[in-house]
Amino acid sequence: MGRLPVTFASAATTGPEAWPGWSGDYDEVIEGEDLIIEYGGTADNPRVISGKHLIGCTIHTQPGVQHVDIVGCWVQGWQPELGGINLSYSDNSNCSIRYCRISALSDADGNQDSYDTVRLGYGIRVFADDLLIEGNEIFWTPDAIQIAGSRNTITGNYVHDTTFWDDGQGSTPGGDHNNCLRHNGGVVDGLTITGNTFLLDRQGAGMAQTGALSLQQSAEFPGQYTNILIENNLLAGGGYALYSGYEPAKPGNSPGENFVVRGNRFSARYFENAGFFGTTTGAQPWGDDGNAWENNRWHDGVRAGQLVPAP
Repeated sequence: MGRLPVTFASAATTGPEAWPGWSGDYDEVIEGEDLIIEYGGTADNPRVISGKHLIGCTIHTQPGVQHVDIVGCWVQGWQPELGGINLSYSDNSNCSIRYCRISALSDADGNQDSYDTVRLGYGIRVFADDLLIEGNEIFWTPDAIQIAGSRNTITGNYVHDTTFWDDGQGSTPGGDHNNCLRHNGGVVDGLTITGNTFLLDRQGAGMAQTGALSLQQSAEFPGQYTNILIENNLLAGGGYALYSGYEPAKPGNSPGENFVVRGNRFSARYFENAGFFGTTTGAQPWGDDGNAWENNRWHDGVRAGQLVPAP
């Protein structure tokens, strides 16, 4: 039996109220008009955007914007295929999104009317390198955090209450493929994913697709994950709770190097095996080239504290 961690990221540790710089109220309320970030700061003096409450709108960066710290904001967004906070370009590097609350306008889903009026496609949608995503609470979205790029850190976030639209309800063919965190692969060197709570649930029931934490690969942009740390996360729901980054059936992809999955907790709160099909897919060649599966355990259920075998 293993010792279970006492706490994970939750509503009490995420969002504006958990930010050490929180003043107790928002400085500005913005309704209906997107906040476009047209310039950034420098490494020594980043531009800080804080204390904003956006209702029915979202945050976007222009090309070339770097060194921006978005912190302590509440985004109640509406944008069916985009995110509440978007770092939309590959050169939007060295930015951070911290202690924000991001959601759609309501939890309504599953029909064309809600798709057209309240849906928020993603919580955070970013495509750059050297980013920090920390301490955010994200809910009422089909995909909470979509990332690309390398050397990004995702830590201490709380994702819950997923929404879903199926065929004929506005979504893409086959319906939404839900994830709390998704990376679609390519050549990726450096990701740190620690201390997050990723609950892939819908109105209290587990979502049977796709993954609570999904590091996937594609045939369109083949590549390899190197120098990856997935540690001390709480994972529940999805087809598999974890996609661990190697899909050889997709041509051109390589197994990872220094891909470490350590000290995570898998929850049986929705499915007895954490995900509908099991805990993990996309297994790396554990034990080779620095790839390691270590001390991952069951968080609850009849196997609480027991080791989860390497997939």
